[in-house]
Amino acid sequence: MLLMLQNSILVLMKIKMMPDADTPFFEENGSPSWAEMYSYEFNLLYNHLVNVKGCDVWLWGDRLLNHANASTGYPMWNLGSWESDSGTEDLVVHSAIDLIPRENMLITDWHYNSSPNTAEYFASKGFYVISATGNGTDINIGVQHLNHHLNAAPEISYLMKGICFTTWQFRIS
Repeated sequence: MLLMLQNSILVLMKIKMMPDADTPFFEENGSPSWAEMYSYEFNLLYNHLVNVKGCDVWLWGDRLLNHANASTGYPMWNLGSWESDSGTEDLVVHSAIDLIPRENMLITDWHYNSSPNTAEYFASKGFYVISATGNGTDINIGVQHLNHHLNAAPEISYLMKGICFTTWQFRIS
């Protein structure tokens, strides 16, 4: 069963910079795309965590969403800079979705101010997915996230694992 929490590690990556051109991957592959670099770096970490440590991996899904690049053939979501690959400036990485493993992997699909059907998109690509709401999220948006899971098409419903709540505020009294 996927997601046994005692064996899971939350790898919630935010890629805002990419490796320098003098890394071994560049030397072996010439001038790879940013998606290839993202997947290479991700797969190094994934292979260590899954194959060496025996963990499942959770990944924020935002960088795997195409903001507004029509030329790539991937769906465009027109989301904010933190909710898609537009936050990586000109480093288009969303096509890495086809270059990373599905086994022992869960995408955490976060949206706090809207409820696009990106969870279904991730599931259609073969990933387990949890939708994440957060502090300040309107309850109606949370319900919309839940409805995406409850009403998913039969062929992807087993990949839709529900919703979770996130917060970026932590206070100890």
